[in-house]
Amino acid sequence: MDKRANVLKALVGIGALALLIAGAWFGYRAIGDPAQSTAKLPAAASAAADEKGDDGSAGTRVDANEKAEKPSSNKVPSFTVSEPSGEKRTLESIVDGKYTLVNFWATWCPYCVRELGSFQAAYERYGDRMNFAMVNASDSPKEVNAARAYVEKSGNTFPVYLDLAHEAFANWGVRSLPMTVILNGQGEPVAVHTGQISEKALMEKIEQVLGQE
Repeated sequence: MDKRANVLKALVGIGALALLIAGAWFGYRAIGDPAQSTAKLPAAASAAADEKGDDGSAGTRVDANEKAEKPSSNKVPSFTVSEPSGEKRTLESIVDGKYTLVNFWATWCPYCVRELGSFQAAYERYGDRMNFAMVNASDSPKEVNAARAYVEKSGNTFPVYLDLAHEAFANWGVRSLPMTVILNGQGEPVAVHTGQISEKALMEKIEQVLGQE
């Protein structure tokens, strides 16, 4: 009898472990898998169309029926972030009347890290025509340190900002990474892409946006 009870306990333990692993896997995919991206901006971004890069990563279209936080304006909500040096910057000071690419990323997000080289290439090509803001999900002291170390060691020169107060992610409703938004000079979204984006798709989107000048 004891032997059968021990076998039953072992089976129950194995089953519980399997459920735990499965839960962790699906949780990870919901955060990092481009095919599972669910991030969306406030309804002010409803003018931005769905996108699908040639890498197969899907974008998100915001529901135009949702109520915008400021119905009289198409601007996205503002936020304050910090430069790695500690100096604070508002979204308005970053945009400063120019087209601005905002990318939400984290060092623990493999899809984010894979596309950073593409953003560096875009920054080198278009940095004189539009602003860039690579906003890090500074959700822990470890991530803050990792982001600062990345800035120092990667060789990339695009501007990186730390979302220390979680204002940017909260105000824009970012629920998965990576996420890329292009704003016009008035701070209105003209393009939205969730999930990893290829360098080709990124360059094409920027060319399309800048061609509207």
